[in-house]
Amino acid sequence: MVGSLASVTPPTSPSSPSFFSSLMDVDSIEQQLTPIERCERAVSAWQATGGEEHIARLVQGVTNRDFTLLNIIKALGPALTAEEGDHRSRGIELLSAVLERCPPERLDKHSTHVLLTFYEQKLDDSDTVIPALHGLLSLVSLPTFTPSDAATLFQALVQHVNMKAHVQSTRYIVFRILDTLVAKYREGKLLKGLGDEFPRKYVSLVEGEKDPRNLLLAFSIDRVVLIEWEVKSYIEDFFDVTFCYFPITFKPPPNDPYKISTDDLKTALRSCLSASPFFGTLAVPIFMEKLAATTASVKQDVLQTMSICLPVYGSAVARNFGSTIWDAVKIEIFQPIDAETEKAALEATSALVRTLPSADDNSPAPLVSSIVSECIEILKEPEKNKAQHAVKVLSALLRTTAGIRSLVVGQSIPHLIKLYLDPAEASQRSHIVLQLSNLLLTLQEVYSGDIASTSYAQEHVLEAHKDELLGVISSSVKVADTRMAALSGTSHLVQIQGLLTDEELGYLVQHINELLEPSSDLQDLKNVLLNLLTTISKTNAPLVEQTTLPLLFGNLPDSAPAADAKAERASYQRTLKCLSTLCLQQALFETLVIRLSTKLELVCSEFPRLAEGKEDHEVTTLREHNAAYAHSLLLTLEDALDFKIDSKLDADIPKYIDRLVPRLYALCVEGATSPKPSLALATDVRLIEAASGVILRIVRCNTSARQSQFLAGLITAFQTGNFGPLTNGQVSGTEAVTPPPLQVSASRKDVQLPVDDVPKFLQDLLNWGIADNVTPPQSTAGFQIAASILNKHLENLPVFVETSLPTFWAAVVSPTADVNKRKGGIEAWTWTTKALLVRNDKRAENFIENIFGLLGDESVGWDAARAIGMLAKDEETLSKSNYAVVKLFHVQKYAAKVLPLILAGCKGASEPTRRTAYLAALTTLVKYLPQSMYMHEITTLMPLFILGLDLPEVEMRANVIEALVTLASETDASQEGPLAEHVSTVISALIKNALPAEMTSSRLRVAALKCLAILAQSVSYERLHPYKSNVLRQLGKALDDRNRGVRKVAVDAREAWFIMKA
Repeated sequence: MVGSLASVTPPTSPSSPSFFSSLMDVDSIEQQLTPIERCERAVSAWQATGGEEHIARLVQGVTNRDFTLLNIIKALGPALTAEEGDHRSRGIELLSAVLERCPPERLDKHSTHVLLTFYEQKLDDSDTVIPALHGLLSLVSLPTFTPSDAATLFQALVQHVNMKAHVQSTRYIVFRILDTLVAKYREGKLLKGLGDEFPRKYVSLVEGEKDPRNLLLAFSIDRVVLIEWEVKSYIEDFFDVTFCYFPITFKPPPNDPYKISTDDLKTALRSCLSASPFFGTLAVPIFMEKLAATTASVKQDVLQTMSICLPVYGSAVARNFGSTIWDAVKIEIFQPIDAETEKAALEATSALVRTLPSADDNSPAPLVSSIVSECIEILKEPEKNKAQHAVKVLSALLRTTAGIRSLVVGQSIPHLIKLYLDPAEASQRSHIVLQLSNLLLTLQEVYSGDIASTSYAQEHVLEAHKDELLGVISSSVKVADTRMAALSGTSHLVQIQGLLTDEELGYLVQHINELLEPSSDLQDLKNVLLNLLTTISKTNAPLVEQTTLPLLFGNLPDSAPAADAKAERASYQRTLKCLSTLCLQQALFETLVIRLSTKLELVCSEFPRLAEGKEDHEVTTLREHNAAYAHSLLLTLEDALDFKIDSKLDADIPKYIDRLVPRLYALCVEGATSPKPSLALATDVRLIEAASGVILRIVRCNTSARQSQFLAGLITAFQTGNFGPLTNGQVSGTEAVTPPPLQVSASRKDVQLPVDDVPKFLQDLLNWGIADNVTPPQSTAGFQIAASILNKHLENLPVFVETSLPTFWAAVVSPTADVNKRKGGIEAWTWTTKALLVRNDKRAENFIENIFGLLGDESVGWDAARAIGMLAKDEETLSKSNYAVVKLFHVQKYAAKVLPLILAGCKGASEPTRRTAYLAALTTLVKYLPQSMYMHEITTLMPLFILGLDLPEVEMRANVIEALVTLASETDASQEGPLAEHVSTVISALIKNALPAEMTSSRLRVAALKCLAILAQSVSYERLHPYKSNVLRQLGKALDDRNRGVRKVAVDAREAWFIMKA
């Protein structure tokens, strides 16, 4: 044998001249050796150094067929027979390491069998058993490992491996070997050859295991053995090695590297305990014993295990132990420790009842009848707490079989109806109707729920009681005490498919409609009624269309109520809210669109006639109310569209691009071309924005092809002023002045703009937006369109971004330009910057720097400050719903860049004007940032927030106070937070901003009062006590605020300071 590499004296240093030449000598020596000599050399080298590179050489040699594993064994010969145990162990370790890494195709059946015999012989040796097991684990997975080899290996494990003598890691290898044997070879000789001997010996091998990782494997093996082998003769042995772990009380240690949870072990054990019906008679007494435990988690484990096991144990076990199980389980239902235990007990009851054998006539088992009778007896006192639990038991029975459902319904429903009709039980009717509703809920889940297993048409269990049930429900709807439960029961009834006829459903809808009448004082039930009608409309929309919608539309006036008719205005607002919620189905929404668009046109056309002969101030008031009414009509359509989109019921929306959109454009254009604009409601900015919102949603739902067609007509009309084609001929004028087509922003990214020169179109939009004759809403709309186009087609517009926009900035925002144009230019620049910013485009940074450069400008510095904050605001125009390109974390990246600049400017700016502008930028920015983005700077920010409370702009002060409200709401009074350090200054500023005599913005006053209220909870009493009397005195003044909303918040704030205690 070639001498060991250890005999070669290495060079003293890798940097010495002889080092590389020595390596070359070694390589040349290797090349001169035969494959067997290289094998022996690598084995000797590994024994000397233990280096991984020697194992790699051996594996490569076997892979290349230079030598075989048997050659490695021969090379290891002296080591394998050495007297020293560690030498023998290292020899087997090397062989197993090579075997683990060798390709399976390098071992034939003969080699595999020889290696198996070799390893089995090493199981006797305590020094070699562990590396031998590693080798056997690799061997058993080979395709050349045969069923006869499996049987031999199993016998060897049983004979030579004493599991109790080994540590967890070694036992784990044994379990992995067993798992592979059972998984791959149970159909071969291992199963047929060993027969009953295998289960017996297996039990003796694995009993007493305690390690969680090993138990997971043991339980999975146990389950296979219990299912695949004939274990009846050894069931008690298996019972002893499985039920000894029940219930699992394992708690994983901290930082458990194996991440084994208690639930993992519980699930694995349950799969094992439910593997054989022979466990039944042995298991039930254990279940009963453990169920008597006082710990909720143990009770739940037992009940959940019973639910899984009882169906497997079979009807005989259920019949023999049924009464015992019910007596134990019902305690956990009628006297539950907690809701989870009660739920588990009900599921166990369902499992028991399903497993019980039917009587000779296929009727439910006697125990089921006994349970039903017991529950009916309890329901004789429906007001008692036990009655709720009895209904839960009946509900659990309803979830079982058709025969049991028939029994439960046949006894419980007539009983509750009889109680309801009994005058002596009139005071308990609310409880009775509630129990009925709960039973109907279960039937709804059984027949029509997500887990419905059958249909009502197959069983008809309620047919005999339906008329009486409808009578109880309809009469209960009219009574205050029973109304909520009756409406809930109605909802369940109408959702049981096939139960009610159209006439019966119409009967119920009639009673619901009565509650929707404007004269009804049940407006607090509106959402419940609408949800019920929406549910009905899903299966019978024509019924709602013919009965409910005429009632609601009849409540809408043809023109706005008079100025002093507050009740009428509240009534139509409630009606419109009902319509937007209810009209989601296609037929209902179509009716809504037709009726509301017609009503909108009527309101707009009638206004000039109503204004005739009235004084100017009367016309102004009349216009305000009618515009508000028309605005509400449009918002109702907008809300209904949103509800449909959110509910995935938007398949019909695209068609309204031809049915509704032309009518809305016609309305706006007619208003714009009216000879008397003051008498044209459609010129109101709020109406135009609401109409635009409706059109935007409709366009957004259309395909790319239809959007392209629509946009072609839209932009042509905008450029030429000819709106005839866009309005389907309703408007033929060509002199119309209308807001820019904001609906361009709703187009998909792949829609090509119908313009010859996109950069020129964008430039025209920006120039148009800063023109003197354009209103602010029109300017903003134009800038939004430009931003949307730029965002979606940025890749095709490099020249526009890098040349045209900087030129626009230099020309429009330069100090020599007109102030108004400069302000318009800043807004345009903000929108184009935002188009780049949401894409995380690097070029946005230069655009932002330009805005920062204006903060010291006395003319437009505050506009620049607002722009810095607005860049962080979420905008619908540049949102994913509008198909904009929006990258993750763009706001976070923006805040991380500009917040340090703003803080530095607030501290370091030498000019007061510039310093104040930085402060204004901060107050605008924090409004649109989550608190988490600036909390790390809160110590620095607090003094600046306090300075911000004295800024001249009301909205900026409101921004600061709202940020303080968020900060205070997340601060505990026991902690000395940043607010506590400045409490005196903060309270003084808040009082100043909260008083009606000082300020005019209701938003500001509400924010200040909310902040005062939350201060009482987030700052310690010791710090606040000196200010308590003054704060209460000042809050008394706020109670006289002219705004009702402000007064309400003032009451809450005063109460918070009144009840504040040490």
